[in-house]
Amino acid sequence: LGFQWDIFLLETGFATILYAPFFSWSARGEGSVGHPMAWPLRALWVKFMIMSGVVKVTADCPTWQRLTALEYHFASTCLPTSEAWWLHSLPPGILR
Repeated sequence: LGFQWDIFLLETGFATILYAPFFSWSARGEGSVGHPMAWPLRALWVKFMIMSGVVKVTADCPTWQRLTALEYHFASTCLPTSEAWWLHSLPPGILR
């Protein structure tokens, strides 16, 4: 378990095991507060996003340290979209 996504998969799997017994197919009323495990799952997502940023900024990569990775990120994605082309053509100062 040396990668960030390994731990994330374990945490998410454990959280969904706790989520599953409470799942109900019944319709919710107007005053429904939601599922009790919704907030821990959201917190897990926020933690993952923050930790992803920390890992990239603290890496020994000059691209992330200078915050210039977005200058070619949009063009190098697996399936670039028209929005990616537009974002890729923005000035470098905006992408930082």
